[in-house]
Amino acid sequence: VCYDIEKMYSSFAIPVESDIIKLVKNKVKKLNLNFRLVTSGGGSDANIFNDKGLTTLNLAVGMENVHSTDEKVKLENIYILAELIISLLKKDKS
Repeated sequence: VCYDIEKMYSSFAIPVESDIIKLVKNKVKKLNLNFRLVTSGGGSDANIFNDKGLTTLNLAVGMENVHSTDEKVKLENIYILAELIISLLKKDKS
């Protein structure tokens, strides 16, 4: 048996003390949501962006049964994530 191995993307780790994690944590708390950092071990566009120097986080939406024929996400979770993204894009009032 022969295998061809191709590296498709690099892993990444963002320090807990980083500005992007502080920003997201602050916005999440202002929206009265739970903040939790987890290691996914998967691959996404964030791997490519981070490899190119653009610090990027994946924001979870509470998917269930991921990558199965029973994959689903509650619509309410999509709305909550949209609210968080809008909050992240807005400039805080000083």
